Amino acid sequence: MARKPRIEYPGALVHVIARGNNRQEIFHDDEDRRAYLERLGLYLAGGRVTIYCFCLMPNHVHLLVEVGERSLSEVLHRLLTWHARYHSVKYGRVGHLFQGRYKVSHQPRGEIRAVPTATDLLTLLTDRAA
Repeated sequence: MARKPRIEYPGALVHVIARGNNRQEIFHDDEDRRAYLERLGLYLAGGRVTIYCFCLMPNHVHLLVEVGERSLSEVLHRLLTWHARYHSVKYGRVGHLFQGRYKVSHQPRGEIRAVPTATDLLTLLTDRAA
């Protein structure tokens, strides 16, 4: 049986969760997190998707984003595929990195301030490490 299509439309505010397969780590160090955030910034900017906040845990990711012109599914597919390849090459592993499909839940609008650029994302990560 086919999966139900995701409900997406420009301007939708969504919470995205992507988990490591079998609870395994998807980020082992700051280099992994930095590489992910750089790519995240590139793909979000290319799809005109706005990120409001993120949380990179060792074995999963939370993103709060506003859907833009490009399909969020397309943006996340590119991002998660890239990170899985990056992780497999760096750590010499094979098989799935992520557990199934990423989860999406629509969120109500409120007072939210955007983090609009990859530079801002990296600044936040660098400030955290200092």
